[in-house]
Amino acid sequence: MEGGVDTYRIIRAFRATATSLSEIEDPVAVEQPVKALIGGAKHTLYALPQAIEELVAGYAYTESLLKPPFWVKDAAASPTPIPRGRLVHAPGPAEPPHLSPQLLSTAMDELLSSGTLHFKTGATHLAGALAAGGLKYTFEDVSRHRAVDKVVGALLLSGETPRAYALLVSSRITYTLARKAAAAGFAAMASRAAVTTAAVEEARRAGMCLIGFVRGGRLNIYVPCPSIAGTSPAATASEEKSEKAAT
Repeated sequence: MEGGVDTYRIIRAFRATATSLSEIEDPVAVEQPVKALIGGAKHTLYALPQAIEELVAGYAYTESLLKPPFWVKDAAASPTPIPRGRLVHAPGPAEPPHLSPQLLSTAMDELLSSGTLHFKTGATHLAGALAAGGLKYTFEDVSRHRAVDKVVGALLLSGETPRAYALLVSSRITYTLARKAAAAGFAAMASRAAVTTAAVEEARRAGMCLIGFVRGGRLNIYVPCPSIAGTSPAATASEEKSEKAAT
């Protein structure tokens, strides 16, 4: 239980090997429907039942269901009712964060070490927002999309602008996750895992830096980051011209 909410339950199961069968009690992450009424329409989000205000605010914003400023009380949710109205601010202009391989690697290690429920159950994904000052607003959820919704919601409810942050995730980055990050306005997105071709195309369309395989002190940059030396579009184009001239 975390924050008064059941995040896992003990389930009786059988553990089998090639030579044995034994009964065990296994911690299993809680996944349940969060039913939200957003702008008069019903939505059911299967998620870890915590940080419901952040979840609903982030989901409503990234799916363009409500346009800020709006009150979270406009989106009722169950089984955990939203206790009070909180204002979701319209993000203002902001400079993108200054990133470096060292900063990203350190922050990714910090994000992964924050997953207490993941260590217990192996069933959750992690997400957080990174700026020059460090990692903030970290969440874990059984759904990687809902984990991102909670990060976005936390930023907006705090009056902060996603553009000033890089979104860090523990899961692979597919089109739908890249689209959600781009819709939120993040300047960059990074994962310890792989990216897909559709995610790269979406990141290019949105002008969002995309990074994968942040692990072991290295990373792959699929869409350039202006703040990382030698990876800006201009620098990449110059290198390509130099390579062609040399051949």
